[in-house]
Amino acid sequence: MNSNIDDFSKLNPIVFHFCGQAVHWGEMALELYKGNKIFRESMDKIDNYLKINYFNGESMLNKLRKSTNEDKNNEDQYLTHSILFMFQVSMFELLKSEMILPSCIFGISCGEMASLYCSGILSLKSVCDLLIERAKLMDTFYNLNPNGIPFFIKMGADQFNEKYSNKYSDLEVSAKFSNSSTLMATCNLEQFEQLEKEFKENNIFIKRIPSKIPFHSSALDCIKDYANKTKDVEIKNSNSNSIIQTYCSYNGKLYDQSNPFNIFESIRSCVDAESITHDIIKKFELNGAKKLIFVEISPHPVLTNMVYENVKSSKSNVFTTVSIDDTDPNVISLSSLNKNNDDIVHINNIINIIKKHTKINK
Repeated sequence: MNSNIDDFSKLNPIVFHFCGQAVHWGEMALELYKGNKIFRESMDKIDNYLKINYFNGESMLNKLRKSTNEDKNNEDQYLTHSILFMFQVSMFELLKSEMILPSCIFGISCGEMASLYCSGILSLKSVCDLLIERAKLMDTFYNLNPNGIPFFIKMGADQFNEKYSNKYSDLEVSAKFSNSSTLMATCNLEQFEQLEKEFKENNIFIKRIPSKIPFHSSALDCIKDYANKTKDVEIKNSNSNSIIQTYCSYNGKLYDQSNPFNIFESIRSCVDAESITHDIIKKFELNGAKKLIFVEISPHPVLTNMVYENVKSSKSNVFTTVSIDDTDPNVISLSSLNKNNDDIVHINNIINIIKKHTKINK
């Protein structure tokens, strides 16, 4: 598949974005695993590969299915990294089997592992080496400081910094999702609880994330020396037919020879999904596209609403209406699964919507 950025308008107008971690549970995608051969075979293939080469015969998938303590699961970085990776790659393979391939992709935080593999940039061995190294770094941090607090707020980063950063100096912006959605991080429980109280009194949404790692914040500087032992990942020729254009989550640029993957920057730097989404919208518009479909590769919607917010703030003259249903907007935002819906029914509905609004199978 040739995904040259200049040919966006000639391709299926589809963008895949891969969510980050802290989204798994014991029966995650179980119905799909039982009911879809392609998804199941991919899950088993990756699970077996990890089991044999990294986990001394232990299956991470079996570990997930037998789990009962969700808090403990989210503390196990090897489990969270492995399960998210195998799910996202397997969902990619399922959609690929339906001839649904994206023009470009990007991963959020841990989701970058799957995006690097699905893009064609890394082999399975290379990405699994990186996956385990990333999990090891997160585990190292957790052992040094198990008191991190990641949390989500319905407020833009600029607005938070303007109104609250002086008062709550230990609370950091760690991911910019849109001008009204931000991921924050801290190791200061007192300041978090003060902000939580203030936000709730003012009816501002705030929610703690089920993890104890303050992703993409200065707290992770303590593992920089460990991380710097891992070399940058060089990128193949970005014009290669085997490469899907892939955005770097922390600088918003396309990965290429001048912009390699750096493991420390990927876990330390602030994620900027807002700028990436704006850039994608702009490039499709400049290349004459009239419709755009975003698909979140996630077991449950995490950032689907982010697309709505970023379409509104992009000031595009073309991409102005958004929908998650089967109407006829020029931007559609979908999530591959939803924990509240039957897996098979949900993914079949998503596939049908994508095919209806593209030239696939026409």
